[in-house]
Amino acid sequence: MKVTLVASAMVEHTGKYLLVQQARSRRQPGKWGPPGGKPDVGETLPDAAVRETTEETGLAIEITGFVGIIRSGHREDPNLFVCFAAKLQPGQDTENLQLPPGEISGGRWLELAEIEKDAVTLRSTPFKDLYRRLSEGKVFPLELVQHEPLDAASISYNLS
Repeated sequence: MKVTLVASAMVEHTGKYLLVQQARSRRQPGKWGPPGGKPDVGETLPDAAVRETTEETGLAIEITGFVGIIRSGHREDPNLFVCFAAKLQPGQDTENLQLPPGEISGGRWLELAEIEKDAVTLRSTPFKDLYRRLSEGKVFPLELVQHEPLDAASISYNLS
């Protein structure tokens, strides 16, 4: 089994959370979750979450803490999501998301109640718990997460 690390940002703004929808050409097409993706070689997990959020939405963010880790995806080729709390940098236009065609097919700001009532189909049910933790201020300091840049072997793990 191959497990892939995914750095993601759970962005909160005015009581709502940013979720993006996977395009048809991607894994888990049509499903929603926080923006994020695989870190590049030489990148830290928080830096990858920032870069991926900007690439997938056009928004500039700042990581504010660590929320949790969840497993999602295919049974034989799952993703391990490392989820960070984030806020927008000043001056961001939250209404005009810049979604890359073929990668992200939608973006929405949802309240926690909407997420919990399945307003969208999440990539993994445990995301609900992480959004709830975030809304309750249950965020861990970033010091709990390694900040050294990753090498190629650290991005995907083969487990037997």
